Amino acid sequence: MTAPFTFRSSGIWFLRRCPSSTSPTPASSRAIGNPPTCLQSLYLLNNKQVQELSDAFARRVYASAKDQPGRIQFAFWTALGRAPTAEEVRAAYTFFSEYTQDAAKAKSKGADLTPYAWSAFCQSLMASAEFRHLD
Repeated sequence: MTAPFTFRSSGIWFLRRCPSSTSPTPASSRAIGNPPTCLQSLYLLNNKQVQELSDAFARRVYASAKDQPGRIQFAFWTALGRAPTAEEVRAAYTFFSEYTQDAAKAKSKGADLTPYAWSAFCQSLMASAEFRHLD
């Protein structure tokens, strides 16, 4: 008889590209949630092609408006098909502030970190559950 969890070692292309447990031992309980969704998110955060697409998306977002609020609006409408909530706008401002501070510490002084920040922001939208799922 085949073990009930052999799908982990099957030829499913997506599971081969994402880290997952390879233990053939059944677990008495599973985490609540959808493990493939977690893997999809990791894939969208770590894949080189996705990072390149995030860079292109960020360039498009940056060129879309002259100010940060307009760019945030455009990014949400383009990626998610809706305007950001007030809480999401605050989170975006916090993200840009913290990203710039953290990146400035890690990189050489005087470098323009704006493209990196927008690319990371766009990639986070693309890795969100809302981006991955249709209603």
